[in-house]
Amino acid sequence: MVSTKTVNDIQLELAYRLGESSVPASTNEQARRLSWIAEGVMHTVGAERIYWFMQKRATDITVSGQQNYDYPSGFRKLIRLKVDNYEYKGMELYDVYEKYELPLTPVPILSSMREKRYYDLDEQVWLIPIPSSAPSAVSISSITQTSGTATVTTATAHGYLRNDYVTVAGADQSEYNIKGIILSVPSTTTFTYAVDSGATSPATGTMTVTKDNIEFIYYESPTEPSTGSSLIYLPDSFSSMATAYAEGRYWSTAHKRAKSADAFIEYETWVNKLNQEDWRRKHLTY
Repeated sequence: MVSTKTVNDIQLELAYRLGESSVPASTNEQARRLSWIAEGVMHTVGAERIYWFMQKRATDITVSGQQNYDYPSGFRKLIRLKVDNYEYKGMELYDVYEKYELPLTPVPILSSMREKRYYDLDEQVWLIPIPSSAPSAVSISSITQTSGTATVTTATAHGYLRNDYVTVAGADQSEYNIKGIILSVPSTTTFTYAVDSGATSPATGTMTVTKDNIEFIYYESPTEPSTGSSLIYLPDSFSSMATAYAEGRYWSTAHKRAKSADAFIEYETWVNKLNQEDWRRKHLTY
């Protein structure tokens, strides 16, 4: 999430715009304004347009003989798929059956099929060919943590790189059992990742680490803010557009058409700025 501002922050900004010194004490009024803020956010990011800040990364682990894998939670549109650092190319479902004349399920491994492909079916990604292996788990000798950074020492060389995603399992302290990103690789048998700074150190248990060899780069679906503590699904520099939209709705219900129009004009101006920034980030390389 790119934003650090919450609904409560927007509520306060809206109150100041309306000449109030604080957010109204009435829970009904707070709920009414929350609905406008949520409406403004979803009106902006919940439509067909896909913005740069909606790009996310998630991972999974292949299972030998398993062809289909779930998309990440909140998945909206796939940008790129890699398995074992090899980029798979997408194909339409009808091409799978017509071009390769394959049965509906499962799609077999064909020795003549050199190009690796994927297709969508039943809200899952299906890989061609079917993975014939899974990443091996590496035994962990120890895990310690200092100031929220866990240092893992493996029994043998792990072969991982900075920014690889891994799954750590088997620790008696649940804080260490993560699916996360490697922060650094000090040596061939050590790496670090983020952990709760309150986790007991050292960790205990029969621990292993496995590399997540499926990588999804995708656009996620925005989440509608539902409470005062909900984060606003907009970059901080554009969060005022939610305030402007809510102000427009406030004045429209008060039948102040001129003030409502001014607020909605401000909102549209913010939308134009957001679209311009999106174009710049997607098309300019300098």
